[in-house]
Amino acid sequence: MSIGSSSTLAEVQAEYDDTASYAETDDLNKCVRFQTACRILMRRQFRSTSGAGLGVVSNMDMIAKELENAHQWLHEHGAGEGFDVLYPGQAT
Repeated sequence: MSIGSSSTLAEVQAEYDDTASYAETDDLNKCVRFQTACRILMRRQFRSTSGAGLGVVSNMDMIAKELENAHQWLHEHGAGEGFDVLYPGQAT
C-alpha cells in the first residue's frame, strides 16, 4: 500500500501496523514504508492536537522513537551500502 497526503488516518495506521515487522522480516523497503507512516502520523497528530494533553505527547514521543529506531535499523542493514531503497510509487 502506498500512503501519502490523501490517505485517511485509518490507511496510515494500517500501513504503520502492516510494516512494523520490518526487522522480523528483514525487509528494507518495509522499513522505509514504516518510516513514512511514522512521519505522517506524527505530523497529523501534531496538527490535530494544538496543545492537547500528555497522552498525545506520549504517543508522539513513542512514534518519534520508533522512527529513530527504524532509521538506525535501515542504516545498519544495508541502506547506503549499495542497496537501492524503493519508495512507494517509485519506478524501478
